[in-house]
Amino acid sequence: MTCSEECRQLGEELARLVAEAVLGEGCDCLLYSGGVDTSFVLAAGREAGWRPRLVSTLFPGAGDREFVLSTVEREALDHLVFLASPGSPGMEECLERVLRVLRTIDPVEVAAGVAACLALRLARQVGCRCIATGDAGDELFYGYDFLLDKSEEYLGRWLSWVLDKASYSSKPIGESLGLRVLHPLNTPGAKRLAVEAPTRCKIGASPRGERVGKLLMRCYLESRGWGKVAWRTKTPITRGSGVDALFTHWSTQVGISEALEVCRRDGIVLPSLSHAYLYRRYRSLGLPLPSRCPEEARRCPLCGTCLTERGYCRFCGAVVLVDGEVSFHGGGSPVLNEVRGACGGRI
Repeated sequence: MTCSEECRQLGEELARLVAEAVLGEGCDCLLYSGGVDTSFVLAAGREAGWRPRLVSTLFPGAGDREFVLSTVEREALDHLVFLASPGSPGMEECLERVLRVLRTIDPVEVAAGVAACLALRLARQVGCRCIATGDAGDELFYGYDFLLDKSEEYLGRWLSWVLDKASYSSKPIGESLGLRVLHPLNTPGAKRLAVEAPTRCKIGASPRGERVGKLLMRCYLESRGWGKVAWRTKTPITRGSGVDALFTHWSTQVGISEALEVCRRDGIVLPSLSHAYLYRRYRSLGLPLPSRCPEEARRCPLCGTCLTERGYCRFCGAVVLVDGEVSFHGGGSPVLNEVRGACGGRI
């Protein structure tokens, strides 16, 4: 059976903790994507009488649109949506804000941050005092696809890292706007439950037989009549909100000559045109480049920054895999092969 009684009870307990958090903190708004995490926060709060205003950012082609709109109709809640495009009012302000706050040129991180900023900016403008998010659901309850086939040992190490090191960009972005941001899935109680819950209540099979994460959250949603959302396939935030459009836009603003010049001048390999554009904007703000890592074994082969213990570069977004291969997301405009030779890089 997809949802055991054990998993349903854990979902109920997590919902109780989430409802306590949003009501206790007086949150009056929810950053709503239509995904499992934000829907769980909403369903848990609604059962306790919470009536937040929903705030969303949607670009053309956003995969989340149908789920967002169906929830709004179902719950009859006030919904504020920022219909965005690369040229939307506030886009430039949010791009610069995200670069200043996050200090990264990783296209995925920046694009997701911009989408969050546009919604948080709207929330502040309409008077939201505290806005809840669904952050930490994927991390604590194994929602990412790459975790679904990992061993118990790997998952244990992952969870330990999340509890100790994970951070969520919506909070500093919101705080920079003067808005209080709450992560109700990341409270001490929710973290404790994540540790205590067995893997079988985090990773399991959907009614269609697909392997999914966040099982206890999905089981709770199903039990409350949210089946359409409960068993939706995990969608990357960039595709769900439609911010993939930003990658295309950024890539048209620069040419490979600019990436080559950065390589020769600064010794940084920009693997995509999106990176090149974000690097230009980052430097135009007078923001400092991160220090070159003194430990060669930990040094990012693209930009020279120290990698995290998981092989991730916080500045450029590169990931060095176990076999030494370098992975990155550049929004469909890779130029790594053309650029790396100009720098004499080691990849």
